[in-house]
Amino acid sequence: MRRLLQGFMYYCLLMLVAGHTSAQTCTGSFGDPVVSESFDNPGPLPNGQAQNLRYVSGQCPENGEYTIVTSFPNSCHPDTWHSVFTDHTGNGGNMMVINASQVKSQFFEKRVSGLCGNTVYRFSIYVLDLMRKENTDPGVIHPALRFVIEDGNGNILTEDTKNIEPTYNAEFQPYGIDFATTLNTDEIVLKIFNDADGGYGNDLIIDDITFRACGPQVDNRLDGSEQDFTPECASSGNRNFMFETTPQPGYVYQWQKIINGDWQDITGATLVKYTANVDLSVGAIHQYRVAAAKLGNIASENCRVYSLPHSITIYAKPVLAPINSVTICRGDNAQVTLSGGAKYFIEGSDGFRLETTSSQYTFQPADLHDGTTTYTAYTLSAENCRSDNITFSITVKPPFTATATADKLTICHGESVQISTTTNIADSYTYTWLPAEGLSQTDIANPVATPARSTTYTVVVSNGACSYTQSVPITIIEPPAVTLVQRREMFEDNPIKLDPVYSGDITTYRWSPEEGLDDPTKPNPLVSPEKDTEYTVTLTGPCGVKTASVFVRVYQKITIPNTFTPNGDGINDVWNIEDLVTYPASETSIFNRNGQQVFRSIGYTSPWDGTFNSSQLPAGTYYYIIDLKNNTPKVAGYITLLR
Repeated sequence: MRRLLQGFMYYCLLMLVAGHTSAQTCTGSFGDPVVSESFDNPGPLPNGQAQNLRYVSGQCPENGEYTIVTSFPNSCHPDTWHSVFTDHTGNGGNMMVINASQVKSQFFEKRVSGLCGNTVYRFSIYVLDLMRKENTDPGVIHPALRFVIEDGNGNILTEDTKNIEPTYNAEFQPYGIDFATTLNTDEIVLKIFNDADGGYGNDLIIDDITFRACGPQVDNRLDGSEQDFTPECASSGNRNFMFETTPQPGYVYQWQKIINGDWQDITGATLVKYTANVDLSVGAIHQYRVAAAKLGNIASENCRVYSLPHSITIYAKPVLAPINSVTICRGDNAQVTLSGGAKYFIEGSDGFRLETTSSQYTFQPADLHDGTTTYTAYTLSAENCRSDNITFSITVKPPFTATATADKLTICHGESVQISTTTNIADSYTYTWLPAEGLSQTDIANPVATPARSTTYTVVVSNGACSYTQSVPITIIEPPAVTLVQRREMFEDNPIKLDPVYSGDITTYRWSPEEGLDDPTKPNPLVSPEKDTEYTVTLTGPCGVKTASVFVRVYQKITIPNTFTPNGDGINDVWNIEDLVTYPASETSIFNRNGQQVFRSIGYTSPWDGTFNSSQLPAGTYYYIIDLKNNTPKVAGYITLLR
């Protein structure tokens, strides 16, 4: 493609080039450049191309110096030189900036090989006078260039001198020379001389030196016309196109096609006519041209001249990206995304029509109807080519209400309950229950719930577009439970309060036996039994019956005499403590006035008879300590022994 554009631009350039020699020998068509010097490599020119000039790397060459730069923002002589920010082509390439020598001399030489004998060529160059045109000082010197083209043996084939005119806007000026090689010439030497005097001025930039073959006018007719094919949109099948050129005496031909961006020969297409079979179903630009060369030279691209190309442009068929079908709730918007073309069209089965260039369209509620509407969409490309139709649908569903209930809202712990969901409109629904704990399933209308605690279950019901949320609370009733100390102790006639810890749901309390209770229906009754008794409480609630028992140990009251007479008369001969025998673990100790223990008994099955070690103790007062061993305080006091 780049070579095609270069060729076309060069053809247009020929209309502007002045100063031709050799009797205007190039009046027809041209070939692609055989050689192109665009100073692509920075640094000194190779192979002695720079003559009588010194290379400098800076931006300000002095007399007799040159530099190779991409841009020349003049800071050297801002009052007299142009600033040149791009090379001739403007594509970021380099150019040669020359500050001419003080003496007239050759400053450039380039040897060109690979030419064809007995062939006319065009040499061309772009030159820019660095001196500004607005500088009208009569002492300003402008470049005068002499171009000499010699064959490989030093014979001059042509030469010409060109006075380079200044410009206001730093414009490159084209210049060209036509020359003919001899029969056996395949190499030439280009020499450029500076024929202007040195001094104030005579500074220039050169760029894009090319050589290309030229010859007779080579035309290219497509189906009998010089005009290009009118572009069409891609369609099915193939079509033949006839290309034809006018034969020239002594010339042979080769048809070419652009493949992967380059012109390539079409095998066997060497006649003045060529038929191209073009696939119309694929978008592409098919370009064809014909090469002409003298007999025996057609195989060398350096000998050829070319016709202008013809283009067969097939615009690609646009492809509208798929549009997803959607389901929405009545009152909602429906947005579609459009891509793949320049203009979009949508037609609905309900009469809806849309034409838009936007990539998004939002269907408003007023555009839509309950139920499913089918739409057909297509697009037009920027070239007005139409895509295939695609279809999509928009389903609008009406809002609904849902009710969630349970066959029982209150259940005993461990029981299950059936939850039911109903809607007021028949449709296909999905269900999502939360929390999931205790549910048989979370995605059905009627799960079974077995919650471990009181729970409110919430369901979201959806028909794919609309949704509704409902909740149902399930209250758990716990069975009666009681924590009760299994043994309590008390003294006779000293009531205590039973203090169980209850939990769960309890309706009634019943204690048995009732003897010794202040109220057998109270949860915490007072008890004062006359003897050891086991009491049982029965708890009754909605979710069951629970019983628990407590044993109440009743300690009898003991009466401690303060005197006794162990004289053998059978009356009050021992220290008899009534009911102490009922405390089998009790410990009784008696001490004399000196603190000596004179009696000790566990259980008190044998009362004290006033002796110590089988000897009678003297009358007097003794001290006693009684420990009942039932977590009650010890009993202490004095007993008088009489004789």
